[in-house]
Amino acid sequence: MRVMRFILLTTSAIITPTLAAADPVSAFIAGFTSSGAAGVAAATASAIGGLTAVGYALGAFLGQNILGTLLLNVGIAYLLRPDQPEPPRIEQAQVNTRIAQAERYQLGGRVKIGGAAGAFAEYDSGGNFWYVVIHGDAELVGEPQYYLDGIPVQLQQYDQRIGDAVNRVFTAPVDLSGLVASDELVDEDRVLLTAQTDARENGTYDAEATGGTTGSGTPLFSLSRASDMASGASVARGLLFETVSVGFGSDLSPGRWELTDDVVVGADEAVFSFTEPWSDALRKGSVITDEFCWNNDAEIWDNNGEKRIAYDVYTVTPTADQPYGDLPARFTDAFPALPEDFFLAGVCYSIVRCASIRQPALARMRRFRGPIGIGEPAVQLVANFSRVPDPRVEGVDVSDPATWLPGDGNPAILWAWWRLNRWGRAQDHTLINWDMVAAAADDCDDLLTDRNGDPVPRYRAGVAIPDTQTRQAAEQEILKAMDAFVAYDDQGRAYPVIGKYVAPTLSFTASRDIFTAATQIMDDGDQPMDGVVVNYISPDHSYTKQPCAPWKNPQFYDPAREPNFLFVDVLACQNHNQAVRLAKACGGRQQASQKAALGTTVKGILAQRERAINLTYDSQFTGVCEIASPVRRQPDGMACAFAVVPLAPDRWTLNAGEEGAPPAPTPELEIDEGLPDATGVVLTSQAIQTDTGQAVRMRAVFDAPARDDLFFRFRYAPTGTFAHEYFTVDMDELQAYSALVADGTTYDVQWKTVTSSGSKGTEWSDVETITVTANATPPAALVSASATGGTGEADLAWTAANDGNMRAVEIRRGLTTTYADASLVGTVITPANANGTLTETGLAPGTVYYWLTPINGSGIPGTASGPITTTIS
Repeated sequence: MRVMRFILLTTSAIITPTLAAADPVSAFIAGFTSSGAAGVAAATASAIGGLTAVGYALGAFLGQNILGTLLLNVGIAYLLRPDQPEPPRIEQAQVNTRIAQAERYQLGGRVKIGGAAGAFAEYDSGGNFWYVVIHGDAELVGEPQYYLDGIPVQLQQYDQRIGDAVNRVFTAPVDLSGLVASDELVDEDRVLLTAQTDARENGTYDAEATGGTTGSGTPLFSLSRASDMASGASVARGLLFETVSVGFGSDLSPGRWELTDDVVVGADEAVFSFTEPWSDALRKGSVITDEFCWNNDAEIWDNNGEKRIAYDVYTVTPTADQPYGDLPARFTDAFPALPEDFFLAGVCYSIVRCASIRQPALARMRRFRGPIGIGEPAVQLVANFSRVPDPRVEGVDVSDPATWLPGDGNPAILWAWWRLNRWGRAQDHTLINWDMVAAAADDCDDLLTDRNGDPVPRYRAGVAIPDTQTRQAAEQEILKAMDAFVAYDDQGRAYPVIGKYVAPTLSFTASRDIFTAATQIMDDGDQPMDGVVVNYISPDHSYTKQPCAPWKNPQFYDPAREPNFLFVDVLACQNHNQAVRLAKACGGRQQASQKAALGTTVKGILAQRERAINLTYDSQFTGVCEIASPVRRQPDGMACAFAVVPLAPDRWTLNAGEEGAPPAPTPELEIDEGLPDATGVVLTSQAIQTDTGQAVRMRAVFDAPARDDLFFRFRYAPTGTFAHEYFTVDMDELQAYSALVADGTTYDVQWKTVTSSGSKGTEWSDVETITVTANATPPAALVSASATGGTGEADLAWTAANDGNMRAVEIRRGLTTTYADASLVGTVITPANANGTLTETGLAPGTVYYWLTPINGSGIPGTASGPITTTIS
């Protein structure tokens, strides 16, 4: 009776076929806004006459097992599992190929891409081998990071040029206000000044003997600017000066000095650096990473002898003004007979030069696995590709690609780019609701907090789309990265609705809007899946496909048995936190304990634009629900059907502990006991303010390693367990920190030393235990503190207050009484009511000032004792 009564009450809306066919939403609204009793009466007679036909049409639509099909396919739009073989995917795009019909890719956002070789491969007259690797049909809009044979390499960023040699290099300040006394200079010497107090005075000078001497007989010289660095001249960086000898405070051997910045001589500070002993001047594009260089002994570079370049890489990319890109002059000079029509229009590619190498080194330097097959390296690069139509940026005209700007991988903007791209969906800009795109892009830019306490954008994406992939399937790859679907406004304009909780404004009730329903309630034993794992592209693993930490469905996951996770590829995602959030979104939809498929009135059409609805059906299915399937419409618009699942506000955010650990680092290799252990390690708790409140993590500080090639690793686990996780280590700042951890929990921490390559390492240290506390209370000041100077050293001593907040003492030293100018000497663990000492050696004679500051377990400082003055003899 309820359904029949509802049909009778709403027939005036349902039986308006002309309006419904033209605009179902307008038809629905028109039916309910007919004014006056006359309008109702006019509709009633035809409504009664047409009731049987209408009821039959609805029954035919809802009776074709459509509700059962919707229940079965909840979440299937997200999974996108086509029956046909899939085209090449983004991880395959990193491979170099040499085939006649190589795959071509459209690139958007930050992508690691390999490419196809074979367009050009030839030796020049000097025996250098050149070849081309084509990356994709896109403009490169950011500086690339190159990988040769999977190894990240550094390229020289500018050309160097060798100037006239100098006879003397001054590495201490020289007083230019008068004559210079020197027993080493001779008349007409060329001199390079590198360490003037006023760096604008640095540069080359000519020395002229005056004929005079000092009282002790030392010759006097005048110094004047040399012509190659004359006052007021503009000089580009990269100018090199070979040094015949050095003097005046320098213990350097003869070598080469480089001007590091563009300068106007006399007006700008000129900075010179002592360079590695290269065999020749470097060129822009030269690969300067050690593994790809060799020495004059025909061996891979090992810091012995002169360093020689083996490979150069040049990037050519199309632009709006130059669709062919600009060929490097070195390439065209090497092949002067190159046809004038040697153009690769609209594609980004790399030209690789393999330098001619004498025979003893050839086997060592041609050891790689590139596409040509002569031992050359394979080539990949990571870069930002394509200009995008961001409607939020002033000056961008979405209808004019010439005004588009480089993006940052915002998937809402990438979606719009793909809709407009002539090689994508090739649609007109008027078919997109740009205000809604801008709003979605802002939502994608929201900053969330990852497990380390660091901010991450809500959604980012990078895509490499092969031509063999359908354009709609490629669009789905972008949508999956933000858990989005496409909606349409009243004018038929498209926009993405991203995965973000928004309180619903649309309601459906059993008494008014729902014809029928099929429901499903899953018990633990009925659900075959226990959570979701998203495969994403991990920058921390050289942009390879990696599984994120599993999102464990709290309704079904049982730690006592082997879990069964659903694996989903979202390869446009490149962030672990984002991947886990997408896993949670997919699992909450696909693995919901309650599912319902609803047959509704024409009002269901409104649900096509919505992520969520308020549902009132029965005691089990009432509350906020997510629309978990496409909205199916009867062809004449009289009825709709769609599936829903319960929706919690945290569907697209992660609660404490939900992110889990990212994929493990590369497994350990052979242990080497000969490496020095980390010294000066001090563990503290560090309070972190997150978007959900205050949290805490562990922080370690340590002394600088004895060698530049050493790296420290730290791991931790709750005391009594062995489920280790790893600190993030910053060797430049001499610190490491854990992910966010449980406040008040005790952890076992260990550390070890490895080489930068990971080929050698020490054993893990003994366990140090720390109870983590987010403590903002500073400790009491030290009871006493003293410093006693000696020959080249200072002895420091102190006594800590009897304060439970006391953890350690930071020691700073300066040459003035200004605390801000002092530098950190070390941190010494000092419990409450305990004495501490430190001896600092290697100090220069003079007066020094010390400050001793107590800190608590969270690194919060108390009152510093100082300055404490002492004299070093």
